[in-house]
Amino acid sequence: MEQLRNELSETADDAKEYINLQLTLYKLKSAKLLSKLLVKLLKFFIFTNIALITLIFTSFAAATFIDSFSNTPGLGFAVVALFFVMVGVVLMVMRKRILEEPVIRMVVTYFFGKEQ
Repeated sequence: MEQLRNELSETADDAKEYINLQLTLYKLKSAKLLSKLLVKLLKFFIFTNIALITLIFTSFAAATFIDSFSNTPGLGFAVVALFFVMVGVVLMVMRKRILEEPVIRMVVTYFFGKEQ
């Protein structure tokens, strides 16, 4: 009977140790996923900032170029602004298909798609 108690006690200790190890494993996996996600977000923000700066300078260049061919001052800036308004409307109308679904698909694939 004493041997059975000892074995049950050892089994309980082993189960507690197993649970603690699993908890530690999940914490480490979560930290790994979170750090990878943060790195991807940082890369995205850096790329986005560079792209926006490039877009701003390109827009000014295009507006100035269009102004040089027209006799109306500011027409180039109006044309460029109209272009951006049209792009904004298209993005608003198609935001689910263009923005939301690909981002959701990417995040789900990242977290659950492949075993790390």
